Amino acid sequence: MSLTHWFTTAGRELLSALSAPVRSAWQQKRACVLFFFLLAGIVWWLFPHDKQWLSEVRTASCEHHVLLRDSAEWLSWLGNFWSFNAPLAVSLLIVGWWKKSVRLRRLAVISLVGAALTGSVALLGRGLTGRPRPTAQRADGFYGPHKSSQMQAFPSGHTASAFGCALPLLATAPALGVPATMVATGIGWSRLYLGRHHPTDVLVSILLAAVVARSLARWHRTHSPTTDTTT
Repeated sequence: MSLTHWFTTAGRELLSALSAPVRSAWQQKRACVLFFFLLAGIVWWLFPHDKQWLSEVRTASCEHHVLLRDSAEWLSWLGNFWSFNAPLAVSLLIVGWWKKSVRLRRLAVISLVGAALTGSVALLGRGLTGRPRPTAQRADGFYGPHKSSQMQAFPSGHTASAFGCALPLLATAPALGVPATMVATGIGWSRLYLGRHHPTDVLVSILLAAVVARSLARWHRTHSPTTDTTT
């Protein structure tokens, strides 16, 4: 199979995988509503502790340590979609083509869809909720839709896309998923260390990623070939 045909096939699979969480959410509307209220309850319960926990995380991480700050800045940069998620997916696609592995191609697909879908939900959510970042000169709360990035803390987009990429791999291919999840954990930590997000911002992003990963893992199982070939 040519590389062009390989990527074209991956594109069709990407559309199929993308529809899986959407279709699942539509079919399980009641469960989604319950999940939404569960998230709201978790945030309401943990909200009063956010400031203290963030301070403890930063203190325990030696917030003024130069090497740690540089590492956090690098991990935060790595949390961008085009720095981590896209290169990982493209690498899996190319290696899959080279090794004629349909499984690797489909792992690339679910990692990319997970990152894009979870990251998009987080991006929409943070634009609508209007929660100040810890560094913003404003009392914590939810102020509604806001254009300023300083008022877009909830949930964490970096964490959402990182775990959105890693958790589907963790559920279907632990050898790839474990290191990817370790990187995602580092990215989530960096957002706390740098004071860009509150603990609940990061936690909700991880929970969103877990829900999306569940649907993508199911899609992967139902589309797994009996033999790992390109045919």
